[in-house]
Amino acid sequence: MYEKKNGILKPPPSLERYMFKEKAGSRTEDIIRSFDLELSRRCNQRCIYCFADAGEAPEGELTLDELKKVVLQAKGAGAHQAVIVGGGEPLLYEGLKELIEFIKNEQLAITLLTNGVLLDDSWLDYFLGLDINLCVKLNAFKDTGIHDYLTSNSGSCKIVKAAVERALKKGYTKTGKPYLILESIICGLNYAEIPYLWRWARDNEILPFMEVVTPQGRARNNKELSLSKDKIKDMFFKLKRIDEELYGYTWIPYPPIAAFPCRRNDYSCYVTSTGEVYPCAGLNLSVGNIRNRPLKSILKSSPLIKKMRNIKTYLEGKCSTCEHNNVCYGCRGKAFSETGNPFAQDPVCWR
Repeated sequence: MYEKKNGILKPPPSLERYMFKEKAGSRTEDIIRSFDLELSRRCNQRCIYCFADAGEAPEGELTLDELKKVVLQAKGAGAHQAVIVGGGEPLLYEGLKELIEFIKNEQLAITLLTNGVLLDDSWLDYFLGLDINLCVKLNAFKDTGIHDYLTSNSGSCKIVKAAVERALKKGYTKTGKPYLILESIICGLNYAEIPYLWRWARDNEILPFMEVVTPQGRARNNKELSLSKDKIKDMFFKLKRIDEELYGYTWIPYPPIAAFPCRRNDYSCYVTSTGEVYPCAGLNLSVGNIRNRPLKSILKSSPLIKKMRNIKTYLEGKCSTCEHNNVCYGCRGKAFSETGNPFAQDPVCWR
């Protein structure tokens, strides 16, 4: 049991290096702080919840030189961080090391998302040596069959658990070292596993990133992933109690991510492997393609991006009057996926 000092609880560790004022400042300064970069849709798993429906690489993916141009354009638009996302498995990309070293030479921080199956000692040493934050996907811990089912890859849970444990032994999460993040979906299949995963992450100084599934990609056809608002609410409040009682952290529970308000539309964008630019991974509405126009031009001229940067003005339904809409605007991806309107109220929020 955590003993509160002077009865004070503190905010949990942040997944990002930007304070709220910096994120909000991106709106008024018309810049980005971070960008998500998809290298390829090629993947070694077929997760039933995959937002990108990843598997085989589509025709016309960006070349390595084009990816480097995206990095330079994002830096020119104000970005300090590149997030190499898992719309596909980055460790399968042949030019990954060359791209990473290019990004580091441009003095951008890097967070890399991986399903962890290929995360061997060689990769871990490489990433740790370059100060790269790692986000590893793991959806169960005690019942390995749940993760294997969700990834459609028998044996993957044991492989990923071993990779995370090796990362800890090598020094990830220690003071002055890169972040290690544990990403999990919250769904009906792994619901009972989530509190254990949360505690295990906290006990090992790993940042837990647990979110409700967005109904897009393969997740749209897998209703077994769905949860009621009440079940989502119960889980978020349970995780908050764990944080308050065991770790001295407190936060306001609201979806889609536990302990972490998603404000990516304030300061980020998502570039797909074919060059399409989205406001975020969950909101697959293209505002342009980097093969046709520079990234900064796309972002500055897009009516949708302008609305997203001033989203409080355009929110509808309960989100428009919610007492928390200064720090939370719900999941725009879920709103769009379920209603066709990116500004509709969040369909999974209980407030």
